[in-house]
Amino acid sequence: MNKAFVSKIDEFMQQFDNQNSKSNSQEKEIEKHKTIFKHRDHKINQKKSSSPVKWPKD
Repeated sequence: MNKAFVSKIDEFMQQFDNQNSKSNSQEKEIEKHKTIFKHRDHKINQKKSSSPVKWPKD
């Protein structure tokens, strides 16, 4: 599988997105995902607040 492959439809959609502004609902969706990302646990070198679960051996 060629992961660098870009279809003609993808090229068209990218060109369309570049030439047209985002709709109000698209802007809201983008902002929603930015907020979700901001509140996720993705900080580098963040100390873990919990320890691994130690399961009893059978």
